[in-house]
Amino acid sequence: RGESGPIAVLAVDDRQGDVRGFDADDVQLLETVANHAATALRNGQLVDRLRHESLHDPLTLLPNRTMLQRELSRRLAEPSRPPLAVGILDLNEFKDVNDTLGHHQGDLLLREVAERLAGAVDSSVFVGRLGGDEFAIVCPEHTGEGAERIGEQLLRVFERPFLVDDLELTVSASVGISLAPDHGITPQALLKCADLAMYEAKQSGGGVRVFQPSSDTTSRSRLALVTHLRQAILADEVQIHLQPKIQLDDGSLRGVEALARWTHAEHGSVPPAEFIPLAERSGMISPLTERILRRAVEACAEWQPALPGIGVAVNISLRTLTDDSLPLLVDHLLRANALDPELLTLEITESSILSDPERILRLLRDLRARGVRLSIDDFGTGYTTLYYLRHLPVNEVKIDKSFFLYGPEGSCDPIIVRSIVDLGRNLGLSVVAEGIADQQIWNDLVTLGCELGQGNAIHAPAPPSECRDWMIAYSAGAHLATIPINVIGPS
Repeated sequence: RGESGPIAVLAVDDRQGDVRGFDADDVQLLETVANHAATALRNGQLVDRLRHESLHDPLTLLPNRTMLQRELSRRLAEPSRPPLAVGILDLNEFKDVNDTLGHHQGDLLLREVAERLAGAVDSSVFVGRLGGDEFAIVCPEHTGEGAERIGEQLLRVFERPFLVDDLELTVSASVGISLAPDHGITPQALLKCADLAMYEAKQSGGGVRVFQPSSDTTSRSRLALVTHLRQAILADEVQIHLQPKIQLDDGSLRGVEALARWTHAEHGSVPPAEFIPLAERSGMISPLTERILRRAVEACAEWQPALPGIGVAVNISLRTLTDDSLPLLVDHLLRANALDPELLTLEITESSILSDPERILRLLRDLRARGVRLSIDDFGTGYTTLYYLRHLPVNEVKIDKSFFLYGPEGSCDPIIVRSIVDLGRNLGLSVVAEGIADQQIWNDLVTLGCELGQGNAIHAPAPPSECRDWMIAYSAGAHLATIPINVIGPS
């Protein structure tokens, strides 16, 4: 007998010798033999199960990383050394599923993905799970075009929504592919190249990407940049620049926005659009946000004696916005600098609201209850926020600067701007135009009724001390000008 009942039968008959039957002693002996046989069978089954479990992922039942290494080593060691394609498939934004629905639903999704992937290819293609939301593919294919076709075949399984606990989830993926022997002849080299290609695909919005040798150099540089950024954040070397925000019709100063700035020792000034995503992916966005917030609040408190009531705005990333400790951090910084909460504005993007509306709405209400002002940045790029806008505890919306760059003759798009201004006014919100580049755009915005504005035409982002001196001088007389840009002078 095994754990779940009989696993084998020991049959004894036709005894040889003078005695043709079996007595009680024989039965006892045979039971002992059966018990020994059962123990041996159970041990064999245990060894088989342990061997299987050591080579398979317990969640998806697919081959695991160890099995992948063995499979690659076996195929690469064949005398003919056949050409191979090695792929890594990674789910896009899978962390959002875990954060929003929980890890149990995330596991159910991974099982469904594994089942679809395994069923999408024939038996000659190896499909395994590397860990997390990464899967591996090994197939006998020499050309990059053929490998791309297999990658696209796998991506087609994501065209249909996944049903997880009665919820339909739309999931996408990115695939990176390396070729043997073109890109390597060892499992480690091929997996590394496939991983680099996968991240190239992910950064370009998904799809399939075959490894290119130039990607290795770029990725090494990016990895070094991440290391330097981490060191700069920990050493508190990331600075802020400030950009003024004014009332467009009378030119009065209304506030400033704090913008993160990082100067690399070798590469010089690194654009925020480059190092902010690096901080998010490397897990350093929380300490970076804490330092930017601290510098902004300290600077705002410092200029209050000379510029009372002039507040500061700080951009908050999605990952920071989903951190429940954000309200406590804001409370601590405001108390430490004796700053009125109404003088701090947190700017969030439309896309961050849409990522998890209910959770983010709770956090925004918490922040607003503490007196902090809230603003929606880049407004107009995601129409679905209109549904939530009337329920959000925000104070202002900022019109995305793209509406000023692509209008006729470089001026603003009057229909969209007028619609946003009217929407904001009807909801009792301030409307800010960012990215004002010249006087013509300024005049158009005033005509369309836009209330506030900022941009290089007013003043380019500058270090806190320089911006403070400019604001003091500006506030002394600029409010008397009919068209503020005429009295600002060079930025």
